[in-house]
Amino acid sequence: MMVNVPSCSHVSSPSLYMTRLYRSLPATSPLRLDITPFFFIYAALCSLPFLLPSSNQSLPILQVPISPPSNTTASAPSGPSILSLMDGCSSSSIIILVLFVIAVSLHVIACLACTWSVRVLCLTRFRRVHSSRSATHVVLQQTALSPWEIVPIQRISGIRGFTYQHRKFIWSIDINAFVELDFPTAHVRQHYVSAQGLGHDDDDMFIRRHKYGLNMFKIPMPLFSELFAEHATSPFFVFQMFCVSLWLLDEYWYYSLMTLFMLVAFEMSVVKRRISSLEQIRSMRAAVYDVSVYRTGRWRTVKTSELLPGDILSLKRYPPSSGHNVPCDVVLIKGSCVVDESLLTGESVPQLKEPLSASGMLSLPLDIEGSDKAHVLFGGTRVIVQSPPTESRRPPDGGAIAYVLRTGFHTAQGRLVSTMMSATDRVTVNNTESFMFIFCLLLFAIASASYVLYESWGDPSRARSKLILNCIMIITSVVPPELPMELSLAVNTSLAALLQKRIFCTEPFRIPLAGAVNTICFDKTGTLTEDEFEFLGVASQDTGSSSVSAPEKSGTVSKPDHLLLSSTVDPRSWASRVIGSCHSLVFLDGNIVGDPLEIAAVQAVSWQALSGSGAGILSLRNSVSHDSLKIVRRFAFESALRRMTCIVNLNESQSIVVCKGAPEALVSLLASVPDQYEATHKYYSRRGCRVLAMAYRPLRSVSINEPSALKLSRGEVESNLVFTGFMVLESPIKTSSLSTVNAFLSSSHHVLMITGDHALTACEVSRRLNLTSSRSATLILTDSSEDSNPNLRWLSVDGSGAPIPYLPAVRPSLTASLCVTGAALQCISDLQERSDLILMTTVFARVNPEQKQMIISSLKESGRVTLMCGDGTNDVGALKQSHVGVALLTNCGGEGGASQGSKARHEVKAGKGGGLRQKAAMSVSDDIQVVSLGDASVAAPFTAKRSQVDCCLDVVRQGRCTLVTTMQMYQILALQCLISAYSLSVLYLDGVKLGDTQMTVSGMAVAMMFLFISRATPLHALSAERPQSSVFTISMFLSIVGQFAIHLFSLVTAVRWAHIYRAPMDKNLDADFSPNVLNTVVYLISTSMTLSTFAANYKGHPFMQSLQENKALWRCLCLSSVSVFSLALEVFPSVNAALELHPMPDGPLKSNLAMLMVADFFIAILYEHSINSMTLRRSRKRVK
Repeated sequence: MMVNVPSCSHVSSPSLYMTRLYRSLPATSPLRLDITPFFFIYAALCSLPFLLPSSNQSLPILQVPISPPSNTTASAPSGPSILSLMDGCSSSSIIILVLFVIAVSLHVIACLACTWSVRVLCLTRFRRVHSSRSATHVVLQQTALSPWEIVPIQRISGIRGFTYQHRKFIWSIDINAFVELDFPTAHVRQHYVSAQGLGHDDDDMFIRRHKYGLNMFKIPMPLFSELFAEHATSPFFVFQMFCVSLWLLDEYWYYSLMTLFMLVAFEMSVVKRRISSLEQIRSMRAAVYDVSVYRTGRWRTVKTSELLPGDILSLKRYPPSSGHNVPCDVVLIKGSCVVDESLLTGESVPQLKEPLSASGMLSLPLDIEGSDKAHVLFGGTRVIVQSPPTESRRPPDGGAIAYVLRTGFHTAQGRLVSTMMSATDRVTVNNTESFMFIFCLLLFAIASASYVLYESWGDPSRARSKLILNCIMIITSVVPPELPMELSLAVNTSLAALLQKRIFCTEPFRIPLAGAVNTICFDKTGTLTEDEFEFLGVASQDTGSSSVSAPEKSGTVSKPDHLLLSSTVDPRSWASRVIGSCHSLVFLDGNIVGDPLEIAAVQAVSWQALSGSGAGILSLRNSVSHDSLKIVRRFAFESALRRMTCIVNLNESQSIVVCKGAPEALVSLLASVPDQYEATHKYYSRRGCRVLAMAYRPLRSVSINEPSALKLSRGEVESNLVFTGFMVLESPIKTSSLSTVNAFLSSSHHVLMITGDHALTACEVSRRLNLTSSRSATLILTDSSEDSNPNLRWLSVDGSGAPIPYLPAVRPSLTASLCVTGAALQCISDLQERSDLILMTTVFARVNPEQKQMIISSLKESGRVTLMCGDGTNDVGALKQSHVGVALLTNCGGEGGASQGSKARHEVKAGKGGGLRQKAAMSVSDDIQVVSLGDASVAAPFTAKRSQVDCCLDVVRQGRCTLVTTMQMYQILALQCLISAYSLSVLYLDGVKLGDTQMTVSGMAVAMMFLFISRATPLHALSAERPQSSVFTISMFLSIVGQFAIHLFSLVTAVRWAHIYRAPMDKNLDADFSPNVLNTVVYLISTSMTLSTFAANYKGHPFMQSLQENKALWRCLCLSSVSVFSLALEVFPSVNAALELHPMPDGPLKSNLAMLMVADFFIAILYEHSINSMTLRRSRKRVK
């Protein structure tokens, strides 16, 4: 039975920030705010004529004959207009009519607002409830900054539920909340291993088909007319259409038609672009192909679209050209696979997937995002090799056996497609800051319109209808038609620029956020350093005369004499046997594919692969010692355990356990810890090396078979191990890492490293990259306790000096750089204390994926705008949590279509080792199209198909350029609107206006300059100055107020001069437009001021190309300025006449006006440059 639940727990989903329940109100309900209030308003307006005193006298209208100027042909008298019908009405009738028009307008706006805002829709047509039984709709919010979305509650397989972003949610009686469709992902492991497939119960099959639907991405293609109707009812478009209708009433035919054409053409282009994006996404849908499934006790062939959760599926390798990827999320239960996940997550290492039956502990529940991730294949990945099970239920196609977990949009690939679909929505200015900014401008416009109305309402010579129209036009001038178009163009231009650099964005609204980034976070391995390793040797007590020394570094401890580093390893040593058998390498078409660390190590100790399968290399032989190894069972590497273990048969005569992992993770498993164990691994870690401890122990005196090995738990195997040495490797720093980090440091960014490597290794790499200073010490916060009570202390990276006790919120040294380990962070439970520590830290080491995400989250809560760059699945949480996440697809092509990894690719024959991206990259990345599903990653909103971290510079550069462009557009539009509001007020007070031709020419010039501004390109070098990220700043306020004060003084002066030369009969109230001196002066001075706002507020350096470098804008601005000053000086009288400008009277007005325009132009530029210089100087401070 359904019960009431708290409002915060209506939907149980980690992907949703807020959910609420609402019930729709019928049209007859008195609570409908879009109907009931207006019913009473209309009734009151209808009763007003009977309540007000009747008056048969209409207001007299003074008709003043107008003599056309001597050089201007008088216009033919026009017939009565719509507005003239009001002129003979009484004041009360006009008031009632105006109120009625206002009421109808408000009613229309109220109805349209329900389509603009879900909040307004819920307020007017719904009532919030707390019972799911009475609810008809669910309101959801993905993040705190995301807009509200509303979806109807419906029946899904007979249960109340709803569909959100193509994913189904149903009511759960157990937790009294809506939950995502219950796919079989949480059973105990034994359930999957012993599953017998579907088809035994026809009713169950029918329910499953109805409940889960087809395993395919149903992407509806909306009609052009439907999308255009959606755009045509957006708030800005409706407002612009209202303005166009006002201009038509005031007989601005050319200007109205030009604006209408511009608006409609822009919206049509946006709709066409959205349809094109949807068509591209539809083309990315996984192809439907035949697969083998185990149903009704035998193998059958079905289409991938017919797969259902619970099916037993055969997975096999297909040629890359076929496009046949894993059709859904599955868990491997028999056999094994090697999977390429780069198209989905950006992980460049082919992942070995082992059967769930080999995991042991079958009574534990399945954890597909945690400990069992090594057994799960996600939809959209590609099988590059597989091995079938050795049993009677072997598939006829020789594939590995898997259990279907999730289908359709609920898969990992489905979520990515859903995200990409939402990214096709238009980029708008419908945000709080935009509306608040417009509201501030609106206050000035209302004040101007009120003054005009107050001064002219009592004038019997003024037509009330025209006066009201003029006042409305003053108010609407605060929202120019260019606003939504220009701001959208700025983002779309950046999207195109990033695409050319092979950086793909699924969330365009994050591009301006990239410009406001002040904290840069990097992963280390595979991001800052190469993902290929150089094997340096083994450090152990058995090393002999071939020992070598690691490069010495001043100020470090001397190397322990009894644990030397041997570059050559005795083939008969246990260290060699551990290296040769404790790995997850794959034997594929005569080549070795896998982790480059393991490949480099195996290559160094002369082990050759004899056989292999989808489970990786199973048998190896040493060409020198002639030892043979056969891997019977693998315990995969886990981030939480930081180690890997294998059960191996040695020479088919005995079974042994081999283990490798982090030195601190293995020390508790050793039977005895050698002297200098800790000192040795710290010594090599301080030199930036990757250090892995190796251990072994005899298991049985005879070989062991796979069934017996599967019965052993990991805890039984990993005990009483014998230490055999440290494996020492080095990963070179990428070519662009140092220059990228230096660029960010010099541009006042706080740069962090977040890695799972050893703290000493991370500190050395950070020193080489200038993240930490070489001239000052680096302190590492560690937990040295041996029990559950934490004992946090600061230790020097070189081991010198006494430990410093940890004190909350106290920096241990003013000059030292700080490194914090994940274990130390875990010991701090106070959130504020942990946040303060994170803000002081430069390097985070030995952190797991959850801790990476927690660090980014803490930085965000502290007000930092973060960018996270990573390349693997361990970084997914942090990439999603950051404001700007950049995922590196390191096995994909780089700039210009050339594969950056191709230089490092080389064929590696069995027994000769090789690099990480060899076989998988060669079979995958060459087939990737410029626009495909592989261009986007589930990991982050930005995906760079490049292996170098300099792509982060491109993202920040383009983000800064977009942010600066947006801010300067707001600035220009604000000044333009203020100038327009005052100019129109001056003209309307005197009963004149601007000409249709004048407004058309000015509008075209302004639109062209805005277009050229949006096409500005960023500078290559990042500056130490930061752009403003908000319009509500002191500098923005001073800039707008100061410039407007300069322009206002010039306008007042020019209008005063024009009044001197105004003829008594120049006042043309309601007839056709005829220019006069006031109209000409106001048009020339306001146009000059508009050009001045572009010249003064274009930011240019240090964020983007300067005004002179932006050739199109510079030429347009120069041509327009020369033209305006030519018009003021009447250089070409015929041009003045074509623009309907009145000839300048004899006297100093012409020269004075020209000098005033020049002075206003350059004073405004000088003032803005001074404000800009002060703002930039204040923004140079680096984030601490």
